[in-house]
Amino acid sequence: MIDIKLTPELKVKYPESIFGSLFVMNVPNGKVHEASEERKREVERELRKMIIDNDNIIALYNAYFNKWGKVYPVENQIRNIRKGHSLPQISILVDCMFIAELKNRILISGHDLNEIKGSLLFDTSKGKERYIMLNGKEQELKEGDIILKDEEGILASVLYGPAKRTSITLNTKTFFT
Repeated sequence: MIDIKLTPELKVKYPESIFGSLFVMNVPNGKVHEASEERKREVERELRKMIIDNDNIIALYNAYFNKWGKVYPVENQIRNIRKGHSLPQISILVDCMFIAELKNRILISGHDLNEIKGSLLFDTSKGKERYIMLNGKEQELKEGDIILKDEEGILASVLYGPAKRTSITLNTKTFFT
């Protein structure tokens, strides 16, 4: 299994932070699955009934994102669902991750385990680090952002999301989130 560590700097800067990991092995991915589509519709119905204005989880994330003049993307996604939008169809694995992210209001990034190089490290960015985001654009990190990296570089930033290098594809069968 992969070794996962948190740096002392991260523990000092964000002592109340909680990190979780899930490893999924040998699960075939595909474009669509009937059961996950049904689950998406159920979650959309639940989200449309949810009152999020005083939600503690969203408030904690908003406090983090507001420091950099940004908005918590999960809150925006929930608000869009409440306006009648639907969850996107990306792939079975990514769609399941979105379902969990929105239902629990907790930011999640998923990575193809076969693309991860060496150990995983949760850290704070020093500023000036760069990586390629899912959209293919290079992003320079802000100092103090929470990041996940492996021996090759940045895998995800709380502010900017996961890296393209380890993204979940239709060929992914083993992933880490």
